[in-house]
Amino acid sequence: MIDVDLRDYYQPREYQKKFVKAFRSGMKRFALCFSRRSGKDITALSLTTEFAIQHTGIYWYIWPNAEQGRKHAWNGKLLNGKPLFSVIPDALIKRKNISDMSIELINDSFIQILGSEKVSTLRGGNPTGVIMTEYAFFSDPECLEVVLPILRANGGWLMILSTANGHNKFWDVLEIAKANPDEWFHQIMTVDESKHISIEEIQHDI
Repeated sequence: MIDVDLRDYYQPREYQKKFVKAFRSGMKRFALCFSRRSGKDITALSLTTEFAIQHTGIYWYIWPNAEQGRKHAWNGKLLNGKPLFSVIPDALIKRKNISDMSIELINDSFIQILGSEKVSTLRGGNPTGVIMTEYAFFSDPECLEVVLPILRANGGWLMILSTANGHNKFWDVLEIAKANPDEWFHQIMTVDESKHISIEEIQHDI
């Protein structure tokens, strides 16, 4: 195994450190409601890479639809202009598959971007870890119903991330997480709390 320190490729912001600590401590269920541009996806992807290089398996990174996954993740850029997937060091990558948006690591782990609109493609899979990002905007709640039994059976972990979008299925997940702190880590982070972007900037974008 090539010796690569992933901390050279990503450092969590102060308000992300509780999430990072909980993941590294062995928690398996996460619900994060973070404001836009708060770095929730880069944190989740970095932690996934860290885990995947130590535990060979399949890791799904699920977006509301595959087109969003390609645009915002596979071809996505960070604020510094680097690709989102630059948090995965080249030294750890065996090959990339552009068509199915997957990366195979040198220990045979796979990290793949998928869309929630094709739930049937998730059936029969056996992921070790799953990120569901922008879950408040998933069109089919059955996606979670398909994934959870798999992760319960194999002891895998689940991260559900989203910006807020009113009282919906993501709200329900947060309420479950709040009620079960021994099983779930949850964190709600507003712009006022994170201070990573000013209210004036957000209002300018609206």
